Amino acid sequence: MPAAHLITRAERVWHALRSLSFDETLRSDESHVVRSSWQLQAPDRLAYQIADGASAVIAGRRRWDRTPGKPWKASPQPPIRQPTPQ
Repeated sequence: MPAAHLITRAERVWHALRSLSFDETLRSDESHVVRSSWQLQAPDRLAYQIADGASAVIAGRRRWDRTPGKPWKASPQPPIRQPTPQ
């Protein structure tokens, strides 16, 4: 199967998902690591938690953010479509 067809099919499958969750690890070396957990729900919901760090929740046109030790802070949110391939 040519690569272009494979990518098109993968995008179609991704867009058909109703929900998706995944864990992500980013590192520049052994001592600089950021771990996060993500939850996506169609059509317009997203949440993430960075280990020992910030969190956010998006639902429709509202967003809530929190940094460690602080209360949640609400703000308006432009519409998003989830899940969306990265």
